Amino acid sequence: LFIDIGHSVAPGSVLYQLNQVAPDPASIYER
Repeated sequence: LFIDIGHSVAPGSVLYQLNQVAPDPASIYER
């Protein structure tokens, strides 16, 4: 799964799920 994150269609969404404590998920999603 971790390797698939790089090729995921929505990496921001995956990162948000892994880091639900993220202060600004929108910022991560844009990245």
